[in-house]
Amino acid sequence: MVVRVATVAFEGVEARPVDVQVQISNGTVVFNVVGLGDKAVAESRERVRSALVASGLALPPKRITVNLAPADPNFAIAESNLAFVYAEKKMDLDYALSLAQKARQQMPQLDSLGDTLGWVNYRKGNMVTAKSIFQDCVRSSPQEARYHYHLGMVLASTGDRPRARQELESALRLKLSGPSEHECRQALEQLR
Repeated sequence: MVVRVATVAFEGVEARPVDVQVQISNGTVVFNVVGLGDKAVAESRERVRSALVASGLALPPKRITVNLAPADPNFAIAESNLAFVYAEKKMDLDYALSLAQKARQQMPQLDSLGDTLGWVNYRKGNMVTAKSIFQDCVRSSPQEARYHYHLGMVLASTGDRPRARQELESALRLKLSGPSEHECRQALEQLR
């Protein structure tokens, strides 16, 4: 079984896309982390083991290989993830927008990529564009709390308080979690 995840690695303040591939197979029980020649990669094996032990989990008794490779520059999910990181940190929003647009063009069927494009537009102050994108995301995936939260934030920014409240309450009802939940509750308080 091979699983592929897109993420980023930071080099100073620069975020670089990384493609993580994990293969679990039969064979000698071993856990290897390969790729990206950084010393931290070599140490990550023990950090993963420690984290699993601390959480009460264990590695399966199989051969596990984790390959960390520079992401395909055309890998839409990695581009979208990187764009979202930039948007969250409010860094280089023009670059974030170009990444999000490119990702969305490559995989227009993924609402999560539309959500990132909408969030970057929101951070840039492009509320009309962001609102349209988030409305499409909510219409396509009405059970996704994050899309309701993002649409609610745009509506609040444009002064549509009743609809903003409705969307933010929907996000909480759908179990929005993490830092977004806190921000959502704060926004609701300000709308009351």
